[in-house]
Amino acid sequence: MVAIRLSRTGAKKKPTYRVVVTDKRRPRDSKTLEIVGFYDPRPSPIELNLKRDRIDYWVGVGAQPSDTVKRLIKFFDNEGGPTLSQPKKKALQEAAEAATPAPRPEPKAAEPVATESAEAAPATEEQPAEA
Repeated sequence: MVAIRLSRTGAKKKPTYRVVVTDKRRPRDSKTLEIVGFYDPRPSPIELNLKRDRIDYWVGVGAQPSDTVKRLIKFFDNEGGPTLSQPKKKALQEAAEAATPAPRPEPKAAEPVATESAEAAPATEEQPAEA
């Protein structure tokens, strides 16, 4: 079975990832069929570049994307494609806002009801007197 998943690259404690198409039975960083993207989670605006047309091709012929790759594809599509530059903090804030329900409005206090009727009130300069 063919899988679309992340392959780790980069130095120790400084990971970057390639989005690769590979046989599911192979080890994580082994030989791949095709490199279809790049993901760097460390900088403040994360870097995510995907070859969306190639990913669509591989999914069309039966490749299964991993859960992480599905999430990255969804994020890539929502943020506008190859020019993606989303600060991590903003992404985390948006996720937190989506997870918390909207605050419920507080009930309004009842307004006092007028006890005098309009007929009993004396005519003033603002109100025209009836002839």
